[in-house]
Amino acid sequence: THRYGGNASELMENLIKLIRDREQAGRQLRAMTGETRMTAVVLALLPISMAGYFL
Repeated sequence: THRYGGNASELMENLIKLIRDREQAGRQLRAMTGETRMTAVVLALLPISMAGYFL
């Protein structure tokens, strides 16, 4: 039907595209922050490793 200015298939296509774009943006964000997250893990484990080495 043409209620509210559009047909159902076009609405569904736009919704699917929006969901895919959001998923892709999430993947890109995780890729860009991966190195930072790994650095944080290494720095968090460093004191524990040093304590284990010296004790």
